[in-house]
Amino acid sequence: MNRIDDLKPRMKRKGMFHMKDVTVAVGHKYEDFAGGHLPQLGFLGYLYELCNLSNGQRTLGEIRRVLGHELNVWPEVETLVDMVKDMEQMDYLTIDE
Repeated sequence: MNRIDDLKPRMKRKGMFHMKDVTVAVGHKYEDFAGGHLPQLGFLGYLYELCNLSNGQRTLGEIRRVLGHELNVWPEVETLVDMVKDMEQMDYLTIDE
């Protein structure tokens, strides 16, 4: 398997995910997202952009760099992997290898 930075997430559905469903399902996992530097639901902006950038061609490392520059907080790669796995379980994303 590739390094986690090299994983290529891809959205399975077009359009936005249901933020309320995602918040109820996984919001508790990200209460301290970015070391508490963001509001309680601040992870949703990153999750939304993660999904938006997940086209099956960009690597998770590339997506992390974009998120860091656009949103000014650099999430840990492991946190992004957790988010991808959460969204994969909810049938929004898949991982292309």
